[in-house]
Amino acid sequence: MKNSGILILIWFLFLSSCSKDDDNGSNSGKVYVINNTTFGISSNKSNARQTTDGINNAIEQAKVEGYTRVKLNPGDYLIRCTGSDGYKDWNGLFMPNNITLDLTGVKLYVESTNGQSAKLFRIDQVENVTIKGGHLIGDRGDYSSPEEKHSGSCAIDIICSRNITIDGLKMELFAGSVIYIGYGYIGPNERRLNKNIKILNCDISNSWMHGIAIVHVSGVEIAKNKICSIGGVEPGFGIDIEPETGWNDTPPWKSWVENVNIHHNEFKDIIGYKGDIVGLGIVNDYSADIEVADNTFENAAVIINRNPKRIRLMRNTLKGWESYMVARTSEDVYMPLEGPNKNNHEFPERVANCSTQTGYIKETDNYTWCD
Repeated sequence: MKNSGILILIWFLFLSSCSKDDDNGSNSGKVYVINNTTFGISSNKSNARQTTDGINNAIEQAKVEGYTRVKLNPGDYLIRCTGSDGYKDWNGLFMPNNITLDLTGVKLYVESTNGQSAKLFRIDQVENVTIKGGHLIGDRGDYSSPEEKHSGSCAIDIICSRNITIDGLKMELFAGSVIYIGYGYIGPNERRLNKNIKILNCDISNSWMHGIAIVHVSGVEIAKNKICSIGGVEPGFGIDIEPETGWNDTPPWKSWVENVNIHHNEFKDIIGYKGDIVGLGIVNDYSADIEVADNTFENAAVIINRNPKRIRLMRNTLKGWESYMVARTSEDVYMPLEGPNKNNHEFPERVANCSTQTGYIKETDNYTWCD
């Protein structure tokens, strides 16, 4: 009987420990709905400072309590987000690790920046983050002309992060790049690579510099988005794939872009800059393994320049005279005019593949524009 009592006690302690563990993680599958009153948040497009702090504090509180899913109630929220990094004054909305933020029915407005850089969402050195739904509205309307804009202004700034998904957002009226996938400094001249970034089902429009700028990343999927009316300042691309370099720095450095899949998107009425109406530009040597398939370009060109590697353009539809497709000085570019993977051009004479190492049958390409 004594031994039986000891066994019962051990079993009870085991069950208690399991129950405690379960309680610690019990909120992980639930949704933390932010209480605006508790955190001093205004949903009537006012009180930017207090609202910005309140949303950041609420997301952090949800994380402390073990939640991984957070929802902001429908409303109009004014966000203070000036500054190139935001950490000095905690401007902008900061996403922590392992959080899904649901913005369905939410409008987030950038408070007037008076010409300063502004980043609405800052996704910086984190992983496993999703932002879904919602409408992000920039401050482009505060400028009388594109020349007054600040190129560092964006809706979503992604640096040094991985496993990031942006799904179902409408984003408009930003002066710089709407979404910027760049690099940050984690040490002297050390730049951590972004990995596994997804931009899905978004509506990106009426912004000046870029729809999406891709600078430093391995693994990007851009699918089922609408990208239109982008342009006004250089370069004015719908999507700009353009790694950066600092050869004169000490030590010298470069960024790179690889493993990009751009599919089933709609590019329309790109404004461009000084006559270059570019839906997609791949313009740097340090880009590789990029597939662009099953997209529609309407009055939006595709330009490949400066020797990126292993580029595949397949089954895209190009409508309108401004929707041309040119590979200028690239290596290994596949952009067929015939066969099952052919690109469909309303004006096939506006196509040129000047790449030197395609590895494919050249008679499927038009070389009339090549020197």
